Amino acid sequence: MDKESKKEEISKSLDVAIESELEPGEEVLWKAQPDTTAMPFQLLRIPLLWLIGLFIYSIGTITDPSSYETNDYFQAVVFVFILIAIMGIAEIIAIPIQARKSIYVVTNLRTICIKLRGRFGHSPENDYPGYQGIRRRVIRPEKSTLFLYWAYVVPFQLIFIYLIADVVIKIFEDFNYLCLLGFSFLLLGWLYQWYQDLRIPLPQFRDCPKMLAYINEWLVSIESVPHNDLKRVILHGGKKNNGDLFLLSGEKGCMRIKSAPEAKTVFDILKERQKLAKSESESDI
Repeated sequence: MDKESKKEEISKSLDVAIESELEPGEEVLWKAQPDTTAMPFQLLRIPLLWLIGLFIYSIGTITDPSSYETNDYFQAVVFVFILIAIMGIAEIIAIPIQARKSIYVVTNLRTICIKLRGRFGHSPENDYPGYQGIRRRVIRPEKSTLFLYWAYVVPFQLIFIYLIADVVIKIFEDFNYLCLLGFSFLLLGWLYQWYQDLRIPLPQFRDCPKMLAYINEWLVSIESVPHNDLKRVILHGGKKNNGDLFLLSGEKGCMRIKSAPEAKTVFDILKERQKLAKSESESDI
């Protein structure tokens, strides 16, 4: 199968998934797949900052070995940063591939993110136009991510902050300017990741829960945020068409819409739907 045929098949499978997800009376206002052209450069920034920081810090420890020997936690911190940097480099390949099998949908009721996770077998229905005979089976309904946040994210962040604080104290005690500069790059990469993906360690920024379902031959993950539960919409970029959107839900957490085409237009649509949903809820009271 050539590249264009595969792209067309993915697009059709995503349309089938959208059709199976829509509720009666729900209308699509906007839909688009992520623009993957700028993704590798965006993803490269954070691991690049960490690798630069590790390189400079290593030079500092070579010129002053005492800064390394007196810090009991430095090896653990460096190992974590190296591991995360390697994972970040791997994401440069993996995330754009997954993005080509994803689509964002804004309806009159909610915002939906659909991702094709894997294909199992072949469905004859996809050989023909139309959506007759769609088979859908939910294998895991949406489950709140709040417990995972408190059980995993918060302890990990606290331990990481403790290790970083200990390293910073040791650096200032020895005052090795190369170690200080290198660690500044490491810290900048960490904080930039918080900003770029809004991975701020607060409950409202936790990942939105996903539903898993078989739709015809595809395993599909689906996130959705109702507009009447939308508390805030944040736009990063968007001045040159593409941008990142973050939808903060009162109940579900944060939906991340990365590299969305027409990001400013989508942002305006979501703000309008948010106001409309709020006015409708007030009129019902």
